[in-house]
Order: sequence, then C-alpha cells, then structure tokens
Amino acid sequence: MAGRSLIDAVRARVEAYTRHGDAGAVLADEAVDDAGALLSTVADDPGGPPAEVLEAVGRLFWCRYQAQPSGESYDDLRLALEIFTELAESDPELIPGELRASMDDVGSDAEPVEPDSYEDLAEEADRMLSYARSTGDDGAFDRAIELLRRIVQDGDPTGGSHLTNLAMALRVRFTLTADVADLDAAVRYARAALDATPRAHPRRADRQMNLAIALQIRFEQGGEPSRLEEAIGLMREVVAATALDHPDRCAYLSDLSGALHTRYQRTGDVGDLERAVDLGREALSTMPGDHPERGVLLGTFGLVLDAQFQVAGRPGDLSDAIAAYAEALELTPPSDPSYPLALSNLAGAVQAQFRHTGGLEHLDRTIQLIRRVVAAGSGHPLHCGFLSNLAVALDARYARTQELADLDEAVRAVRSAVAVVPGPDHPDLPQYLSNLAAVLLHRFEQTRDVADLDTAIDAGRRAVAAGTNGDLAQAVRLNNLGIVLQTRFDHAHDPDDLDEAVHVARAGVEATPATYPQRVMHVSNLGKALQMVASHTGDRAALDEAIATLTEAVGDARSGDPLRAAALANLGHCLCDRFRLTGAAIDLDRGLAALQSAAEVTAAPSRLRLIAAVGWASTAAEYGTWASAVGGYRAAIDILPVLAWRGSGRASREWILAKVPDVARDAAAAAVRTEGGTSAVVQLEHGRAVLWSQLLDLRTDLTTLQRLDPGLAGRLRTCAAGLASTS
Repeated sequence: MAGRSLIDAVRARVEAYTRHGDAGAVLADEAVDDAGALLSTVADDPGGPPAEVLEAVGRLFWCRYQAQPSGESYDDLRLALEIFTELAESDPELIPGELRASMDDVGSDAEPVEPDSYEDLAEEADRMLSYARSTGDDGAFDRAIELLRRIVQDGDPTGGSHLTNLAMALRVRFTLTADVADLDAAVRYARAALDATPRAHPRRADRQMNLAIALQIRFEQGGEPSRLEEAIGLMREVVAATALDHPDRCAYLSDLSGALHTRYQRTGDVGDLERAVDLGREALSTMPGDHPERGVLLGTFGLVLDAQFQVAGRPGDLSDAIAAYAEALELTPPSDPSYPLALSNLAGAVQAQFRHTGGLEHLDRTIQLIRRVVAAGSGHPLHCGFLSNLAVALDARYARTQELADLDEAVRAVRSAVAVVPGPDHPDLPQYLSNLAAVLLHRFEQTRDVADLDTAIDAGRRAVAAGTNGDLAQAVRLNNLGIVLQTRFDHAHDPDDLDEAVHVARAGVEATPATYPQRVMHVSNLGKALQMVASHTGDRAALDEAIATLTEAVGDARSGDPLRAAALANLGHCLCDRFRLTGAAIDLDRGLAALQSAAEVTAAPSRLRLIAAVGWASTAAEYGTWASAVGGYRAAIDILPVLAWRGSGRASREWILAKVPDVARDAAAAAVRTEGGTSAVVQLEHGRAVLWSQLLDLRTDLTTLQRLDPGLAGRLRTCAAGLASTS
C-alpha cells in the first residue's frame, strides 16, 4: 500500500471512532500494522516524518487510549505523547485540543486554572494522572495527587476509584522521591478504597492487592512486622478467591511469592521460601509469553530462586535465577525506572555464582554489571544501595587478589552510600554502615592503619544500634561487629574488646535461625572468639566451648562451602591447642584432619587454604608426624601458584614472596625425614619456581633509582639478569 493510501487508511480508522464510536476500527491489530507501515515509508526522510504522518499516527494511538477503560492502555498514551511531542515542534495546532491542554498544563510555569465542579476536577485529575504514569513527570504526579485529594476530601463519590488512583499515585511518587510520608498516605487511602468496595465488586481483588502491596513496601521501609503479616493475609485471600483461569491470577501469585520471600528474609523460615518458589513457578507457568508484567514477575521469581540456592545449594536454582534475571532485563528498556534494579538483580546472582564456584570471572562480570547499575541509577532512590553493592563486590575481589586499589574503591563507594542515604531513619542505613565496617577492617589488615580499625568499630556499633532486634539482618550486623572487635583485640590486647566480641557473637548466633545458610559463619566466628578467650586467659572451659561450637558449624555446613573451610580451619587450631594442654592424641588427629579438610576446599579463598595447609604441616612436624607433615607442605606448595597467579595484585604476590622460602625449606626438611633427598630437592625446586616467577614479574623500572643511587641500581640489574638467565 502506497504512502498516501496508508495515510488515508489510518485517518479512516480515526474517523470511524471519533464520528461513529467504532472502537474496533482503532483497536484492531491491523490498525497498529497500518500505523507501523506508514511510519516505515518515511523512516529515511532527511527532515524527519512529515507533520501529516505524525498527526495521523498520533491521533490513532490517542484514540486507542480513549477507546479503552481508564488505566488499561498507557502504552498507547505514551506513544501518542511521544509522537505529538515531536509534532509540537513543527505544528502544535495539529495536536488534539484535549491532549494539548494536558501537555500545556504540565509544561507551563503559569498557575493552572482551578476547576470548579467535581466533573472538571475528575477529568483533569484523570488526564494529569495518565500523563504522569506515561512520562514519570514529577510535576504531573504532584498535580494529580493534589486534585485527587481535593476530590476525596469529603468522600469518594465513585465508591473507591478515586481513592485507589490516589493511593497508587502516592505509591509511585514514593519510588521517585523516597518520601515515606507518601507511603503512609498510600496505605491510608488504599485501606479507605477497600472499605468502600463491596465484596462482590469486580475491582475488589485489585484494590485489596493495592493495599497489600502498599503495606509490604511500608514494612520494607522500616515498618512494623504486623504490616507484612497483614499484607500476606490480604494476598492469600485474593489468590484463594481468584478463578484459575483469571488473567490476573498470575500477577497475584507473583505478588504473594514476593511477600513470602520478604518474610523469609526477616525470619529465616524456609517454609516461606519454599512456598514462594512454588508460587513463582505457578505464576510463570500460567502467564502468557507476551504478558505486559512478565519482566516484573521474572524479577520476583529470580529473587526467590536466588534465596533458595543460598539455602539448598542446588546449582540449578542459581542457573534458573540468572536466566530469569537476564530475561527480565531484556524485557526492561533502559529508560524504564526499574532498569537499574533489574540490572542489579542480575549482578547479585552472578556474584552468588562466584561464591559457589570460586571463578574470578564471575566476580569480574559482577563488578562490570554493578558499575553499569551505578551509572544508570545515579538519580534512583536506590542509588545508595547500588553503591553499597559495588563496595561488597570490590571487597570480595580484594579478598581473592589482595589488590589494594579494589579495597580503596570499595571504601569510597560505601562511604558515598552512607553519605547519600536520604535520612538517619532509612531502613538500609544499618546495612551500609555494617558494610563500611567490613571494608575498613580489611583495609586495616592490609595497611595496619589503626584509624581504619577504630572507624570500623564505630560504624559497626552504629549499625547494630540502628538495626532492629529480631531481624535476621541484625544477626549479620552483630556477627560483623564481633569480627572487627576480635581484630582490635588481637592488635591492642584490650580485654574489653574481647568481652564485647564474645557478647555480640553470641547475640548474633542466638538471633540466627538454624536453617539460615549464613549461620555457619556466625557460629564459626563465635567459636573463634571463644578460642581467643582461651588463648588469652588459659580458660579450658572456653576452649571446650569453642571446639563444641566449631564442631556444630562444620556439621551444619555443606561440603565444599567456603564457609565450611573457615570453620574447619578454626576447629583444627582449637583441637591442636587442646592437644597441647591434655596430650589427648585424638585431638591431634582430629585437628590435623580438620586443617587438611580446610586446605582441600577449592572454592575457599586461597590464602585461607594456604594458612590451613601450613598449620596442618607445621603442627604435624612439631609432633613428629612426618608423613602427614609432608602431605601438608605439598598441599601448601600446590596452592602457592594459585594464590600468586598473575592476575592477582602486587601486594598479594609480595606476601607470597615472604612465605615461599619458609614453606619450601620446611617442605624439603620434612621430605628428607620420610622420602629422602630426591623428594626434598623436588619440593625446593617447586618453591623456587614460584619465587623466581614472582620476582621476575614484580620487577619495576629502575630509572628513578639510577638517578638517586646508581650503584644500588646496578646491583639490582645484575641480580635481575642472573634470575632471568637461571629461569
């Protein structure tokens, strides 16, 4: 069909609707096909589409919006607005008068004309709300909310429709402004709308879900747990009352799944999580592939699968979560306000893949994704959370590579997160403070700057003080504070720090449900604190309790879990300490076996594995168990190249240079006692290979040294040449 014929065809459809009320003429799929074909004929015009084409297509989508129930065709409105915005630059008079009035009202700085009658108020409120929803314009939301409040101040004459629109507008504005007062008002108006709606009303289910979602969001912003319980109860009622073939049932199922996941995060009740997964699967299985909310449902399903993986450790759950997040991201345009969150969800799942496999490529991808999140979400209400997530990922990479630049960037990112939190009562502030404490602790361990350690303890205490007792996240914050206090005691030997460390570690374990996957770490850190008490005071009871506590942690951890490696290492050292006190050979055997098992957890940080292997070997050698000592030293030497790979940071590789000579020497000595000189030479050669490869890689330019001390520079060049020729 030629261009002129296409224009005539589109205009005929518009006229059929505007003159004769024939909605089918504009709502038919062929109408959209005609509009697309018309636009394609002028796609290459150097001056852009002609005004008559823009007018015809814009009016078609405007009519499609008008021909459908209010609120059910915002995509058509958005397209009409985009087309007419372009048309306004060349010929604004071609824009329909009623739409031009809305566009002028929003864009004008002049005071709007106040409507007098209810009908005028309702018409303008509907027009402004439609514009706000399609564009995300703050001013339009403000105006729509103002008008709707005026309409309902003496009651809602529509039986709840205006109250519902007001509640939803306030909830959406909260996502733009993070003003909790909007959420509180949204809950009030949503409740009033539901109270005004008879049980047999066809929109009651939607209004009940509207109230439930507002209550859930309010809980997530620091509200009382009773709000979440009420939300779940309301959602369950809706799901139970909705027919299996109802088109909205899949969305209701997904909303309930998300609410149960939220409660799991608070209580650690695995039953809630399992039910959330089942509901999510049912929601997606009954949802059409082209459902407009598919991206939202996929995002929710990814969250619950990700959480189930953390509990059960099934790789299939994590793979499914990543696939769900990836599809949700594909369905979310970059201009959508939820795009940064969709990107962040995918990054979190990829980071979980790193924790599961230990593959550094997953962590590198995580950081790349989160950098995109931070860039895309600079004005997003969750921007502070994105910054904190970046800090956590960088800190995790530092733990593997010991690259100080990552750690410095992590500190800057999480400090920025704390600085841009909207207020001191923000529900996520305790988490950001706890993350700040963690990264500052790790930097202290690298630089020995006591100011970092003191600031870390201050941040950790503030995090606990600002947190909510009984909340699962509070248990994590207590655990983190305990670790920082242990470190300062180890540095400054203040008994008060150790007492506080044991106290908060106990509180953290008591607040952690037995089914929570991170409980292993909390129990392990309590055991380590008790071990420090025993070592400092000679308290045998503390040592026995430490061993019992760490044995529990090892028993609860999954095989191959990096957290299990830390618990095994701590248990091994405690058992060896008790052997030294009692001489009970079974403690020595169990201690060496625990250290060996820790060294063999390949997903654990290489430094932890190396320390465990050296502890295994040196303790076995100390008590003449030479065959075991040889095994420990061989394990340590095998780990050295992994820890010193070329992608790791300079600081990490310099740390290796300090360790290699002792490990290689002691390995050779143990080999001489059990296997003879040949084996000893092999161990020395392995150590030398690692050492020299690192020395060669760490050479630096000597130009500056040549200027300052020519003699020293010459001697270094001679050493470097000798190493190069020997290797």
